[in-house]
Amino acid sequence: MEKGILALGFSKKNQKFLQQLLPRYNFFFEKTKKGTKNILKKEEIHLVLISSKEECFQEWIAYAKKYRASQSTRIWLYTSIKPAILLQAYKAGIDDFIDADWEDIVKKLKIEHFLKHSFLLPGTLEKKIKLDSLVINSKKNKVTKKGKELDLTKIEFELLKLLVSDRSKIFTRKEIYHQVWGDDIIVGDRTLDVHMNNLRKKIGKNFIITKKGIGFGINPSLEG
Repeated sequence: MEKGILALGFSKKNQKFLQQLLPRYNFFFEKTKKGTKNILKKEEIHLVLISSKEECFQEWIAYAKKYRASQSTRIWLYTSIKPAILLQAYKAGIDDFIDADWEDIVKKLKIEHFLKHSFLLPGTLEKKIKLDSLVINSKKNKVTKKGKELDLTKIEFELLKLLVSDRSKIFTRKEIYHQVWGDDIIVGDRTLDVHMNNLRKKIGKNFIITKKGIGFGINPSLEG
């Protein structure tokens, strides 16, 4: 499945432009809050683009932020640069922006760079990821062990999904804070350690390794 982009408040002309600019990616265009909520819940959305021409775009930013399924889903404003608009947008919670006046190739490269380097890597796009006795269903937000469903919290599920997105990587605490909680929430080391310990108890202590002074990763000896 291709990485999904949800575009809110774009005219038919601009919808066509985005599809031609990034033909590899799966676009969803929406102008209603109900439709937006349904897409964010049901689809693998990696980037939300919000047009500053949409009335009350600050409300749309807050709405997308509230209903995104993962903190890894980023919210960008598509706008002609005006300091007052950007200030309102950042206060409402955007992660970044695209300048509508940039050359097309710059817009294309910026979006592609983000999608290529985001932590939602191919492993997290699969409907089911098998890791030893665990089966992680990212579509249904469900994890089973030996066929029995585990009772994971949302944070625990996001932590596990992040770690399995690159099984060869040790994720630093900073990367984990950024991807799971976002930059607008302050999380201490103790909080992360508690969540990791609880996750270990539920899935098994051998699944997650700790690199002292660096962070956490998936045990590379496990069969995938």
